[in-house]
Amino acid sequence: MFGSQRVVAPSLGSRPIGYIKTSFPTKNGCPRQGTICEHARAKLTVEFGTNPQYSLDGLADFSHVWLLFLFSDNGASHSPRAKVLPPRLRGKAKGVFATRAPHRPNPIGLTLARLDSVDGATLELSALDLVDGTPVLDVKPFISAYDTPACGDVRCPTWCLPREETLLGVRVSDAARLDLADIKASAERPRLARSWSEALTGLCEVLVQDPRSTYRRDKCGDERYPIYFDRLKAWCAFGTEGEQETVEVLSLSVERPPRK
Repeated sequence: MFGSQRVVAPSLGSRPIGYIKTSFPTKNGCPRQGTICEHARAKLTVEFGTNPQYSLDGLADFSHVWLLFLFSDNGASHSPRAKVLPPRLRGKAKGVFATRAPHRPNPIGLTLARLDSVDGATLELSALDLVDGTPVLDVKPFISAYDTPACGDVRCPTWCLPREETLLGVRVSDAARLDLADIKASAERPRLARSWSEALTGLCEVLVQDPRSTYRRDKCGDERYPIYFDRLKAWCAFGTEGEQETVEVLSLSVERPPRK
């Protein structure tokens, strides 16, 4: 549910500085890395002290920020495991600390976001990968001189890097384009996107990287899949054309996802 404040484990001893508003009302469609979806917009209103805007003084001089947050959608009953199954490895396991999986011993996450502007106590952000209502613990400026290691010192396995062959071919059906035209002609407006066309662009940016879990990809590949972006709900069909994996947007509507 948009704007919901999720329960934060008191044992962590940390108090959120705010609950972020994003383009992703559910985990269905939330990208695994924010940089792949530059049109994903967000707002974070800081709640810190009697004059929270003072805590943001000088932050507008930076282009990007780190957000420290809690994976609040994991569920209280979930038990973290030492090994997880990253979607890119198609069923092969890796140690949890060798991945960015959300299910961790402590549900703490770190993500990089573009800082578009600062308005009082509110940060206008984009290109990030958080579910709406995620509790944010801290904001830190990105400083390239310190946060980007010397090229000769950097290494990472190829399985976690973006690969061109993993990108899906995205097609918007004629029916979905008619749906979009009807939406544009209505009185409805996007929640964070600057236009309905931008919302569709953001949706396609998410789809090209295949946001499905390994289970949904392998066990439910022939089922229609709902994706939410901003206020758009899209029904999608995944398939293949020759050697190219594809996804087609079948229909579009404006609605909120079911209450959790």
